[in-house]
Amino acid sequence: MPRFIGFDEAGAEFPEASWLARQFENVPLALRCNNQTGHIAAERAGFGIAMLPHFLAAGVPALVEVRLSKAPPTRELWLLTRRDVQRTRSIRVVADFLLDLIRRERSLFEGT
Repeated sequence: MPRFIGFDEAGAEFPEASWLARQFENVPLALRCNNQTGHIAAERAGFGIAMLPHFLAAGVPALVEVRLSKAPPTRELWLLTRRDVQRTRSIRVVADFLLDLIRRERSLFEGT
């Protein structure tokens, strides 16, 4: 039986944590962690299967994608700025760069 790397109490309300608990309620958790960096480290160390965003896992050659019969929930990606600085040139340059990067690398964020 596979073992999963799950979320601790701090991340229990994340949509992916709830989905994982519903879909695999009888599968034992090998480890609980509150962040995806910890999930990557635990997965690479062989603790179990981690549910990671495609854009994070794609850069780690040691990870292998497991296709599931039912897709996990999607998440929105937000770029937030304070209202009083959102039109500042330096903020605008960074925001435009990030938006352009996300558009160019769209497949990493869609998991396709």
